[in-house]
Amino acid sequence: MQIEYRTGDLLEAAEPVIVHGCNAQGSMGAGVARAIRDRYPAAYAAYRAAHEARALKLGTIVWAECGRHRVGNAITQERFGSPRGGRRFVDYDAMRSVMRAINETVEDGTAVAMPLIGAGLAGGSWSVIAKIVEAESTRFRPVVYLLDGIVPET
Repeated sequence: MQIEYRTGDLLEAAEPVIVHGCNAQGSMGAGVARAIRDRYPAAYAAYRAAHEARALKLGTIVWAECGRHRVGNAITQERFGSPRGGRRFVDYDAMRSVMRAINETVEDGTAVAMPLIGAGLAGGSWSVIAKIVEAESTRFRPVVYLLDGIVPET
């Protein structure tokens, strides 16, 4: 499905489901993951429990019920670091698997809020990621939140 873009705060999303990208190392220390950790302790607890169980595998999602939102910690990158110098941490195949996992989990037509998953600190190209999201979101409606209202060109 085509991505719907909204300007605003992802954590205030009207959509019932929020999905964001995470690493497989058990750390949610920066970016959107840090904001999710701080706002939704249950999402972080589920992620840490999966880490301790050695269950953080690329392309999977760790779900948590967090009040009015169901939060999906999507394991889209093995490691984390600075994207300076052109480093890319997001794994495009993992992104594809995550989108397919959302299809299998949510009810038809559910709106799923997300940031520019993989295009920030993970160093990925939004033009590549957006194509994956649109191609794989066959049962849910992807809603991407932008703080500044600007869709990246890369």
